[in-house]
Amino acid sequence: MALKEYFVRDLVINDEYGVIDSKATIQDAAKKMKELGVPDLVVVQGDTQEVLGVIADFDIVQNAVAEGKECTTASVISTMYRIDSVNLDTPVTDAFTRMRDLNVNVVPVVENGKLIGVCTIQDCWSFIP
Repeated sequence: MALKEYFVRDLVINDEYGVIDSKATIQDAAKKMKELGVPDLVVVQGDTQEVLGVIADFDIVQNAVAEGKECTTASVISTMYRIDSVNLDTPVTDAFTRMRDLNVNVVPVVENGKLIGVCTIQDCWSFIP
């Protein structure tokens, strides 16, 4: 019996996500995470809104604070992780693998070049055989 293949469109895409401009500082990102009560933000290019990556609270601790970076001036780009976005037709196993390989919790979901939400590794678990 063949297992049913699930796609990102089968998941409940989390549209409770925060976005931050690529020109923002690490401190701006931390403040926005606190304000929104979220552990990560999608980093987008200002005018085009192109998705560049994701910055997570873990990245701020590991790659900025622990490294002694000046969080009031260092850019989110210096600390974010780059992950290829998924779309609604991406198999759930692919989305899961991208996050697992980078050891991260979130991958942006894009449709027609526009960010429509995020997919978390927890979203994928129940759809993985």
